Amino acid sequence: MKTKPDDPVVVTQNANNPLYGLTKREYFAAIAMQGMVSQNMGLNSERHIAHHSVEFADALIERLNKE
Repeated sequence: MKTKPDDPVVVTQNANNPLYGLTKREYFAAIAMQGMVSQNMGLNSERHIAHHSVEFADALIERLNKE
């Protein structure tokens, strides 16, 4: 099964209307960002951290789709 970046992490139901939260890509990027910030990886700006977080998320999705 392929991992699609825009698939929701969790789908919930409310009065017969599905409610979607974060996408898998957003979730993976947030987790990568959390790790970078907590480890003080030497990235000197929020833009660098955001950029690299998304790159990590995309690389993970790409890798998951190879299996």
